[in-house]
Amino acid sequence: MEFDQKIAISAESMRPIDDPYFQLLGESNAFCQEVLRTLLKDEQLMVIESKTQYSIKGAHRGVILDAFCRTSRGFCNIEVQNEAVNDDIRRARFHSSIITTTKTRKRTQFKDIPNVVIVYISEYDALKSGHAVTEIRRCQNVDDKWCPIEDGELIIFANTAIKEDTIQSELLQLFLCEGEIDNKHFKEFSRQSHYYKSDEKGCERMSMTFQDYRKELIAEGEARGEVKGENRLSKLIEQLMEAERMDDVTKALKDEKARKRFYREMGIID
Repeated sequence: MEFDQKIAISAESMRPIDDPYFQLLGESNAFCQEVLRTLLKDEQLMVIESKTQYSIKGAHRGVILDAFCRTSRGFCNIEVQNEAVNDDIRRARFHSSIITTTKTRKRTQFKDIPNVVIVYISEYDALKSGHAVTEIRRCQNVDDKWCPIEDGELIIFANTAIKEDTIQSELLQLFLCEGEIDNKHFKEFSRQSHYYKSDEKGCERMSMTFQDYRKELIAEGEARGEVKGENRLSKLIEQLMEAERMDDVTKALKDEKARKRFYREMGIID
């Protein structure tokens, strides 16, 4: 099988929660708007602009946001995470703070600081709340009763692990679909899915994006010095992709024990 064919097959197995696919989906204002309206329960919200892989820098460090949106309500960052490798709660908090500080103009009055929403979609229940969608807001303790404070910040943790009989959960389950999506409740999600899974130009774009993603994974592994020789890591990634084991590609880079296990499993080392 030629390498280009391997790329195409692996791209076909991409799910919306996987970075390369979401990178394409998030370019659509209409797609982000549909997702945000559903999870925020706000049918009036408008997405004015959406940028994927958006680099934003603070005083000491920066982040790359999966989908950064300017909305009729302020700013919103949609993050997708399929591997529990970070402190999700503090990560969301940092994203909110860096967006607030960098998007607040000089001499802005505190009352005019922009509203910021973080929507954190994961393949696991990051909060262990037992719910598909959980809102986080600042609160004050009044007579031993916690009451929300409206400070312009909202963090939404959503996950695909908990299935509920709600429209929000129905949307979240779509993020796990490898094939083309056809859902009457989510027309824009379905339209984008058809383009990237069935349209010739869309499939080509998906394959090119996935190929770039593969190169980034190799570069990341080499930069960490965790693997001696690009050929060995490249071979491992190619074999895992051919087997459509995308979660294991991420594990191979993040977890040294898992990486060594995959090397032995694939016959790359004894």
